[in-house]
Amino acid sequence: MKILFAALVVLNIVFFAWQFSRDDGQGEDVAAAQTPGDAPLLLLLGERTDAAGSKKEIETGKEAGAEPDQAEKKKEPVQSRQPDPVNQRAATSCYRIGPFQDKQRVQDFAASSQLASVQAAVEEESMRRRIGFWVKWPEELTLAGARSVMGELRNRGVSDMSITPLDNKHYALSLGIFGTRLYMEQRVDEMRALGYTTIVEDRYKRVTVYWLVMRGVDASIEARLEPLMLQMRDIALVSRDCP
Repeated sequence: MKILFAALVVLNIVFFAWQFSRDDGQGEDVAAAQTPGDAPLLLLLGERTDAAGSKKEIETGKEAGAEPDQAEKKKEPVQSRQPDPVNQRAATSCYRIGPFQDKQRVQDFAASSQLASVQAAVEEESMRRRIGFWVKWPEELTLAGARSVMGELRNRGVSDMSITPLDNKHYALSLGIFGTRLYMEQRVDEMRALGYTTIVEDRYKRVTVYWLVMRGVDASIEARLEPLMLQMRDIALVSRDCP
């Protein structure tokens, strides 16, 4: 009986040794059989959760790393907008005031309080100025014909006449040269009442006039000068292109 028990113990020991050596060999074969092209090893649920958590942490880390770049972009200084040179030029204008007949008059105007802060200069200009209206007989006459018409008009009460020679050896019967339109129209009406027609020509001559030129002044100068301009009907404030 003792011999049988001892034999069973030996058999169990041999069986466990054989079983243990077999399990180690299979584990090495399985590990050696795994290649990059085969299916991935199985993972426990806990291991999959840990791997997903690690991946999420990595992605979160990337996003967190991108935030400083965006923050730096937001913190970039905004360049202040420089004034447009075109708008600066449009803010100022150039003017001239005139024409003045007398140089002293334009100098006195430049010294007025309204122009105390304005840089201005006086410029001379030659221009053709109307000095009056010439009322005359509508036809050119010979000397004898002009004297005949003049005698007829005198008989009807017309005075202030003269005979003016022309370049073509003819003559004009002048009925007066008038410095204002009012007196000219009175003469025309007088002749019309007697049944005669007349012609009127403007009389001109070259004169020197003076302008006060202002460059680069604010457009509000028009409002500041308005009281002065109302006192001088023959003077105008003219806007011009700046040189």
